[in-house]
Amino acid sequence: MNWSSSPASWRPQRSSRPMLSSRLCPASSGRATAMRRRPRGFTAVLLALGVLLAAACAGNQSDDESSVEGSRGRNEPLMIAAAASLTGPLNEIGSGFVAATGNAAAVRFSFDSSAALASQIRGGAPADVFAAADSDSMQRLVGEGLIKGEPHPFARNQLAIAVKRGNPRGVKGLEDLASAGIVALGGKEVPVGKYAEKSLASAGVNVPASKITRAKDSRAVANAVAVGDADVGIIFATDSTIPGLDVVSIPEKYNQIAIYTIAVLKRARNGAAAETFVEYVLSGEGQAVLRSAGFMDPA
Repeated sequence: MNWSSSPASWRPQRSSRPMLSSRLCPASSGRATAMRRRPRGFTAVLLALGVLLAAACAGNQSDDESSVEGSRGRNEPLMIAAAASLTGPLNEIGSGFVAATGNAAAVRFSFDSSAALASQIRGGAPADVFAAADSDSMQRLVGEGLIKGEPHPFARNQLAIAVKRGNPRGVKGLEDLASAGIVALGGKEVPVGKYAEKSLASAGVNVPASKITRAKDSRAVANAVAVGDADVGIIFATDSTIPGLDVVSIPEKYNQIAIYTIAVLKRARNGAAAETFVEYVLSGEGQAVLRSAGFMDPA
């Protein structure tokens, strides 16, 4: 995963508490000769005290190390693996989360297709929270025992047709994609690609395979159209803000609704902050950001 930090990420300060306490730990010295001159009983007492003191030092060391381990978990960066179509709003939500909670952790994001992120998580990539653009990618991780609790629906999206600014091909609807030149679609395994295939099928439109170019996610489809690598594409509506695009709407009867879900991973290293982040996404503040980015409410 490629991680990027939230613009307002908080950087934890080093703890001023020493890792080990040495005030009570006896150091070796050249007192052996002097001790031999003392009465045998007194020497035995000193030896007994030494054993007790060493045990106390070991106890202090264990307590301090436990405290350091606990603070390390709290201060580790909060890793969010999220669908690429969430790039803008989640960066804004990350900044708001840090400002609102004063959370003692930097917020870092890895944006990619939901399918790619799920595969990376399955392979052991570090992440605390997973936000997917479809239920399939999330449910596969649930089935494999990698998700803590139940995933939460937090937003919905729909499809749109992306054309180059000015719509030079005169595209008016899905039916025009069969003869519109090069058509960019998401990969068959990624959410926007699967939804596009269903939308075309429901409209009875067959795009020749020779005219299709595949992209890794919705933003990549939009960029391909914007720079002229494709003449038209099917994207998530929220990615229509990418410069150089115009958008043609898809009728409701042919459109597909993507339900976005979010969850904490069982192996999260910053579990407490992860739970709080999910709560913030579901809160009024988080939902307002998503709404302003064009997402629909989860229900």
